[in-house]
Amino acid sequence: MTRVRGYDSGVNVLEQGRTLTVISETVYGSGVTQKTFATISDGAVLSLFVSAITGSLSIRVLTETADGKSYELFTFPEITAPTSGLTLKTAAPTMGNIRVEATYNGSVSYEVHARGVASGEVSAKVVSPSRADVGKVLVSTVPTLIVPSSNSNRSAILLRNLDENGTLYIGFTENQASEATGWPVLPGESFMLNISGGQAVYGIGTVSPMDVRYVEAVNS
Repeated sequence: MTRVRGYDSGVNVLEQGRTLTVISETVYGSGVTQKTFATISDGAVLSLFVSAITGSLSIRVLTETADGKSYELFTFPEITAPTSGLTLKTAAPTMGNIRVEATYNGSVSYEVHARGVASGEVSAKVVSPSRADVGKVLVSTVPTLIVPSSNSNRSAILLRNLDENGTLYIGFTENQASEATGWPVLPGESFMLNISGGQAVYGIGTVSPMDVRYVEAVNS
């Protein structure tokens, strides 16, 4: 039977510039650990460190809005061997509480940490990138292709809305890139996507033209 573990009571709070230990445990067998924390910082950087493992470990990070809805932000690559001191990092914009779900099988000793960061500081450390591509796209008030799907070795994308007044809404299709369903990136904000190759990113702006920049990490 799969066990589900989590906080007994209360929600930890992440402050800007501080680091919070979200999970630190050694587990055996099959199970799921769920931990939730609130943040009063502009964003959060999540780190995963695995010191010992005989099975597998998967980590999902979700954001929980005030109305009770949950949205997946990213999933760490499945871990099947110790990270040998390597810390995997990615960034999560905050919409309210953040929930970390760890699914494990076998014996695993691991830690998940979160660091509160300011707007513009949100970044990602990608494991062994061979290069980073940068680009500029002028997004209009109709769905615009920002990043094509052609790069099969992509590991992460960092987008920044340089417009001082308009909001950028992003999605993975032209239909998703709308004010009704797209993810909002406010003026001056950055947004990190832990996204594989083969997936395009579209955007639509509330003003036109909207200056959008991106950095694309590529692994060999």
